[in-house]
Amino acid sequence: YDVSDPSLFPFDFGGMEAAVELNGGANVTLGAGGTTSIFILSLPTNHVTLRNLILLNGNAMRNPARGGAILVVAGWLDLSHCLFEGNLAAEGGALAMLGGSMAAADTTFAHSAASGRGGAAWLKHGQARFTTCTFEHCRAEQTGGALAVIGSATFDVSHSTFVHCEAIHGVGAAIDYQPSEAVELEPRIDNAKFYDNSGLSTVSAAAYVNWICS
Repeated sequence: YDVSDPSLFPFDFGGMEAAVELNGGANVTLGAGGTTSIFILSLPTNHVTLRNLILLNGNAMRNPARGGAILVVAGWLDLSHCLFEGNLAAEGGALAMLGGSMAAADTTFAHSAASGRGGAAWLKHGQARFTTCTFEHCRAEQTGGALAVIGSATFDVSHSTFVHCEAIHGVGAAIDYQPSEAVELEPRIDNAKFYDNSGLSTVSAAAYVNWICS
């Protein structure tokens, strides 16, 4: 499979049962040219690892409307030392989750935008962990300038930085947590840093979040 060919975007890992690892090495760029999203994980058997990649100018404003660069419907996504730059969607400018699990480490989400919620990421179901990540210049027209978490999704954010993120017409300039279903794990924010974010609040939560600051 040639996942670097933009004519194949959005590339659906679909029926792949073997684990897949894509390592960009010397900063390989996967650019969608602002016309389509880049990757979809659609089945529970999908286990995708992305390392040292730049995911550039994905666009899911129309179809699938969620996850400008990546949409996780099911399966497992592992991100390490990646850069999401200039991605757009209705929900989740760079990343959206409808299920499954994902972990991001040492990854930057920059200049991503959503016409709805979640300028960088929109999480509805599943579990997401962000460790030593940076969210910068992300914006949402509604809520969650960087992260919008709804449904039964749960999240863990640790040692990450939110800077110049904006919820233009709503709450949660950095993070908006509005669960509408029971969650399996308690969400947590640990040693996060917030600078110059703009919205009706920096972090908004309609349910308990274990927030540890030092």
